[in-house]
This record gives sequence, C-alpha cells and structure tokens, in this order.
Amino acid sequence: MKAFLYLFSVIYLFFNTIFLNVYAANIPVNGQDLRPKTVNYFIHYPDNYDPNRLEGYPVLFFLHGKGEKDTGGNANNSDGTLNMSVLNKVLKHGPPKLIENSIWDSSLPLIVVTPQSQTASGGFSTNNFDPLFNHIISNENVNLEKLYLTGLSQGANSTYNLYKDRGNNFAAIIPIAGWFSKTLSDCNLVKDVAVWAFHGDNDNVIGFNSGVAAFNKVVNCAPERPPKFTAYAGADHFSWTRTYDNSMNDAYDINDPSVDATKNLGGDGAYYKQSLYQWLLSFPASRPSTDNSFLKLENIGYGHVYFQYHYQQNNNQSSRVDVLAMGHDKVEFFIKNISGNIDYDRLYFGMMGSYQTKELQIAPYITNVTEQWVKVSIPLNDFGFDVGKLEGGVFNVKLRATSSLGSGEFGIDEIVYTGGETPFIYYGDVYTESALQGYSYTGSGFEVTVRPASGGL
Repeated sequence: MKAFLYLFSVIYLFFNTIFLNVYAANIPVNGQDLRPKTVNYFIHYPDNYDPNRLEGYPVLFFLHGKGEKDTGGNANNSDGTLNMSVLNKVLKHGPPKLIENSIWDSSLPLIVVTPQSQTASGGFSTNNFDPLFNHIISNENVNLEKLYLTGLSQGANSTYNLYKDRGNNFAAIIPIAGWFSKTLSDCNLVKDVAVWAFHGDNDNVIGFNSGVAAFNKVVNCAPERPPKFTAYAGADHFSWTRTYDNSMNDAYDINDPSVDATKNLGGDGAYYKQSLYQWLLSFPASRPSTDNSFLKLENIGYGHVYFQYHYQQNNNQSSRVDVLAMGHDKVEFFIKNISGNIDYDRLYFGMMGSYQTKELQIAPYITNVTEQWVKVSIPLNDFGFDVGKLEGGVFNVKLRATSSLGSGEFGIDEIVYTGGETPFIYYGDVYTESALQGYSYTGSGFEVTVRPASGGL
C-alpha cells in the first residue's frame, strides 16, 4: 500500500508540476511551422499567466550574442523538427538562462521572447526580426505600451539597429557591451524610448569607447527620457551577467558627478542597484508617430450614423488593397474614448470588398485595453464575405453606430492588416510612406476631421 501511495504521489507531483508550471519554463517554438515563418525561438510566460487578461502582458525581447547563433543552417532537423541542441545555445546567457536555472524573479509579469538568429553575423535586423515581432504581438496577449528590447554584444548591436529602424515599437531598450556604427537619421522615431546602456570599462572585445560612442548618438537625439550609461570598473566583455542578475557590482555612471576620476562609488549608490526589470516596467510607450495625431470623431447624432475611410495611393482615391494576397488574415485598430459616454457594444466596423460590405460589432473583439486606447482585433474570416468578394482588394472601411451609442467624442488610429510578412497600415503613422495618403468623408451625425488632434498612437 505504501508503495502504491508513493507511486501515486510521484505521478501526481509530476503532472502537477507539468501543468501548473508550464508557463514558468522556456518553451521552444518552431518558427518554420508558423505562417508567415519566423526564426525559431523560446517563449516564457509569467506565473499565473492569463491569456484573456484585458490589459495584456509586457514583453521583453532578448537578443543573444554571436556565439549563440545557428551556425551552418542546422536549426531544424531533416524532418523539419527543432534541433534542440542548436536552439538551446540561446539559453547560455541573460534572462533565458535565469529562467532555465529557476533563479528568475517569478513575480515579474514579463513575457520573455528569445529568438535565434540564422544570419552569418548572428545579428537581427528588420528582415528577420519583424516577422517574429509581428507574430508575437498578433498572437500573444501583449500590452503594446510595454514592449522592451535588450541584447548583449552582437545582440546589443542589433538592439541599437532595431532602435534606429523600429524605435517606436518599444518603450525601452537595454544594450549591453555593444556598439552602433550607423546614424540615427530620424530622432523623432526614438524620442520617447528610454535607453539604459551598460559596458565594462576593460572590455577588450567591444572596446569601452565604442560603447560610449554608441550611447552618445542616443544622447545627441535629445530624447524625452534622459538616457543612462552604467559602466563597470575593471569589467571585461561579459558584463551582462552582473547586469541581468541585478548584482551590478562595481557599477558607476559616467555622467554622475558623484563618481570621481578613480571611479569610487559615492553619493547615490542605490541608483546603481536599481532593479533592471522594474526600471523597464516603469516605462509605458507613448506610441509616438510622425505627427502625433489621430482621427477624431465627434458630435454624434441620432439614428444610424457612419464614417467611411478610403485608402488613397498617389492621389488615386479609389485604390484597393489586396490584403489577402499580402497574406493577411486579421484587421486591427485602436479606439480611444475622449469624452462623454461611448458604448462600444453599439459600434460596428465594416469593410467593402468588390462592392459588398460586411460589418461586425466590435465589442467581442476587444483584445487589449491600455490606459487610453482600446485595441480591436478581428479575423477577416469572421466578416463572412461571399467567395471572392474580398479578393482583389478592400475598397474602404467603415464605422457605424446605432442611436444608442451615446454622446461625446472618440478617436481612431492605426487601422492595420496583419498576418502577412509585413503589416499593412490602412490608416495611421507607424509604417506609412510618404506616397500613401488617405481620404475620408462623413455620413450623417459624425463630424470628422482628418488627423486634427495630438496624442495619437
């Protein structure tokens, strides 16, 4: 009987551990099985992860160094399955190592994503990072205002490069022992991103001066959030260990007047011991845009009122967008209640394809709520278009409200089609090009002015 009870206890504890702590591990994901394909990666979910939590979860993207890349294209076995001996290399340093060794702070609400590069340099650029980024924000329960990026060595260089090209995707970045040889050509793109850089002042792989030079490019952009650079006295290239585990031994701030020429710590020693991750979480992204504005709808009348928006390319008002050919399977947008009492149960979103309009109530598709914006994410299949009606392009999108919507004003921004290689911004700032413009007109009841107000996504 004792033997039976012991065996039962072992089995119970085994399955209890598996099912209760599944989110506590680094979970491998085969990017070749996704559509569109991504690099292979690990994902870690915080304790008590709730995939339906309205506010979503912060996400930390960790970029490895050159030594942890996939060398020789062996990331997948001949049958397409993951080659774990290759992917496991990215668990060598940083947050995934802490998670793997069960010394990660389990109270942190962070989703941690650790991709593996297959490039010769071992780095990441928009080419191999964007598909992963788009997949994560489209398929995981994320808080879009709390997206963070960090990397070490080659990964720090990639962090700077993505900061340059996709800065407004992130609230904060942490490059460690890195360099940055490019120019920050658009300071507006990064003006609201917090930066905390780290480097050992005895680094003989990526020289300390290279780290300082990279940081000074950030400083020269005069960002809204003052950047900080923490150096480690006498530390070599592997300065990331003491950074990610928060020990930060022998740390000093190169711009802190309390630190003298001999690098003795003084004054506010607690400043250097500030938790790396709590610092990250203190920064929600402001979602900066090229003109920091959004489309405001106001003076809602009675009866059925509507607003339609046409996509315009090169001044051609009737341009259609073949989102299906682009591989997209979802439309997402953001709505902001500015004043009054707006009942989202009474608001409908519609699309016209081949002169057939379909619309859906938005309330069931609210997937993320931030302090200001409500995110709506609708699978295209849910619209129920007749076969072929959506092929050839979306002609326009429409918002319609019933008489009981309420009164006041609200804003809409970033109407985005996702699921394909690159998100297509039907309306908004973040990925627009100068050749793409929009046209809108009003129906009865809404007064609409194109991009009149500040505070857009």
